[in-house]
Amino acid sequence: MAKREVQYVSKTPAILPEAGALIERIFREELDLPMADRIERERDLAAAAYDESRDVIETAELDGKLVGAVVVTHDDIPVPGARLLWLGVDASYRGRGIGRHLVLRGVEACRQRRLPALRARTLAVSPALPHVFWMHGFRVIDFGPAMMAGKPRETILFEKRFGPPSISIC
Repeated sequence: MAKREVQYVSKTPAILPEAGALIERIFREELDLPMADRIERERDLAAAAYDESRDVIETAELDGKLVGAVVVTHDDIPVPGARLLWLGVDASYRGRGIGRHLVLRGVEACRQRRLPALRARTLAVSPALPHVFWMHGFRVIDFGPAMMAGKPRETILFEKRFGPPSISIC
């Protein structure tokens, strides 16, 4: 039997309902955080404000099934750039590098779009995600509480800055 390959695909906002359902399930089942209302609001805002030149939606699919997603939206507060809105990989597909590859695709898409920075917030209890961000050159810029599902949770805010493109003189 041939090994099935994960396909990474750039998407439009049409995938946001399916990606949002994946993210909501991860928060509910694994972190006991009911986030459906928040994810629905974020989904609607991301779809309404979608700017192809500044936003990124990438999926990981196996045999046509969505197994992971990263959604990056433009965000100019406090400084121009983008923020990683959602990143999730179905639990049964973790440990295969899918999340790491989705972050890489998001980072490269931001670099190609010449965005100055990409910010990402993660729960402090997540052992794997900070490591993935550090691998891709993010640095910690803030640490503290954030309200999630009506409860304060410790979070880490990461940032990756992109320098100006290098010029090659031949």
